[in-house]
Amino acid sequence: MRSHRKLKHTGILITTFRRPKGLMRCLKSLVDQRGQYGSFEIHIIDNDCDPVVEGMVVEFKQEMHIKLYYHKEPKRGVASARNGALAVVSDTMDYVAFIDDDEIASPFWLESMLTTAEQFSASIVQGPVEPQFEDPVPGWFRNSRITALGPFREGEELRFGFSGNVLLSRSLIQESGLRFDLRFDKSGGEDQHYFMSLMKNGHRIIASRDAIVFEAIPKSRMLFKEYVKRRFRIGATLTLSWRLLCTDKLVAPYRVLIGSGHAISGFISCFSPWCWRFDLLALSIGRIAYGIGQIAGTGGFIGSSYTTIHQSRLDRAGDPNHG
Repeated sequence: MRSHRKLKHTGILITTFRRPKGLMRCLKSLVDQRGQYGSFEIHIIDNDCDPVVEGMVVEFKQEMHIKLYYHKEPKRGVASARNGALAVVSDTMDYVAFIDDDEIASPFWLESMLTTAEQFSASIVQGPVEPQFEDPVPGWFRNSRITALGPFREGEELRFGFSGNVLLSRSLIQESGLRFDLRFDKSGGEDQHYFMSLMKNGHRIIASRDAIVFEAIPKSRMLFKEYVKRRFRIGATLTLSWRLLCTDKLVAPYRVLIGSGHAISGFISCFSPWCWRFDLLALSIGRIAYGIGQIAGTGGFIGSSYTTIHQSRLDRAGDPNHG
């Protein structure tokens, strides 16, 4: 693993909602970081304001003797929670890293992020996300890789950014003044819009090949209907993001045209000879959903994906509402 000369202080931000066991797994992976990453502090932003989670965080802090802070964000919604995270960014931080409460950081995650940032003079670094399945996974779902991000080439410039595994310079956050748009609170896609805004302002997003996190994928997310809903939401929030960022009146009809193309090609491919394989048929139906989502997004309809909380088996076991 390469080392970088100047050790930095990083603020690691984790938004959480009803995943206490997942949060603990994430925290343990951060404590186990290796390599030359300088120092870091961790901030938990709890969008459920659960005293049980607060107690677990306090106990973990005392046990591990790390800089760990707990914050409450009472306004429900994924964008609101991420804005609560941005609110704790301080001048003591050189960088800010986002990681989700259902993810586990690989051992050299933080060093890889910082090394890439320094080597490519990047103010935004995106790392890959690899799924970890807790149940037997259908072949069609694994092949879709809808829950994966990457793999990337080191230093590759990306045309997108997502907050599940990303590093930003503190100065960029403070100087841009950008916040996550609350219109995406219930649908998700707030990070897609946020990073599109940064790119529109001339900022590059650079990939860090080795800064991998592993995302726990529960059985409920592997259902075919959830796959279709996710593809629809991705298309819808992408279109809404373009509408919010572009003043050109042709944006809406252009997205309708693009969405129609995806939907029609997906429909035609459903009747292709090779679609007797369900994994290929699923991809075609997913493309239809993505296209229809883009069309729906022109009218502002983006759904409410984040009203459903997908918990791992371990989290469900501790939740009286989930058997």
